[in-house]
Amino acid sequence: MTETIVVTIRSGPDRPTAEGKVEIITWSAKERSRRAMRALGICWGIGLFCVILPIIHFFAVPGLFVAGIVMFMKLSAEESLLLGGEGACPECRKTFRIAKAAHRFPMDELCEHCKTSVSISKA
Repeated sequence: MTETIVVTIRSGPDRPTAEGKVEIITWSAKERSRRAMRALGICWGIGLFCVILPIIHFFAVPGLFVAGIVMFMKLSAEESLLLGGEGACPECRKTFRIAKAAHRFPMDELCEHCKTSVSISKA
């Protein structure tokens, strides 16, 4: 499920604020399991293929085995993701992009126009 939420953008504690919007995707338990199993299968499938490669298989097979488990654990725990958005910089008032990131607030971002560090929180 994807939703758009309004956020408040601030450059400092005593500075003016601006607004922006971000898009957040949320996965159900079934969808998270499916994503995690797919990542595990891809890592282990590539690892299985690497068995036939001389010398590389000493590093690739164990590395991909562990990477598959790590990715499975990470994706199983990830309930939602901030897909990105846009907002107005409180300093220069120009619109800047908010990058894709983990869904947690407050988050820090950099205005691409004036290079001001801003803090983004839910409105």
